[in-house]
Amino acid sequence: MRRLVLLVLTLALLLPFSAAVAQEPGSLPEQVEKKPMPLSPAARLAAAKTVYLKNAERSSDLPFNVIQGAIESWAKYTIVDSPDKADIVVEVKAPFVSGLSMYNDPEEAKKAGHKDTDEGRQLEINEIALRVYDARSKLVLFAGADQMRGFAARQKTKTDKIVAAAQRLFTRFHDLVEPPPPAK
Repeated sequence: MRRLVLLVLTLALLLPFSAAVAQEPGSLPEQVEKKPMPLSPAARLAAAKTVYLKNAERSSDLPFNVIQGAIESWAKYTIVDSPDKADIVVEVKAPFVSGLSMYNDPEEAKKAGHKDTDEGRQLEINEIALRVYDARSKLVLFAGADQMRGFAARQKTKTDKIVAAAQRLFTRFHDLVEPPPPAK
């Protein structure tokens, strides 16, 4: 009986060692699993290949269209139709805020074809925000905003200011991903 126990113990100790010796030296399993080094936001943006463009709810289409056109002409990223297929998500937010009402009297608003005095309000954009985040981890890689000022002008001037603000935001994002060459 004693010999049987000794034989079983010997086999139990030798089997793992004999299996390790039988394997090729290069195929030994690593004891410590190497984790990839975390990348900086700029490195993640540079490594990304696909982008999903998102216009935030209740936002103006104009800044979104400007940034979408800039990304399409840049050709750094391939635009995809779903955040699940994207490496990064570019979200443009330009919420409308109510300006002064054109009508103080609800009856006057109804005569003009509006349901109430709020419907006659002029909608303005005070800020355009651009947020770029990793599609899987939702980690924000870039965030920027541009405040709109001096909107007491004609509609064409307002449109020009919105376009210029969206272009400035895109340029900041672009320069983070691909820094411009140093000035000489």
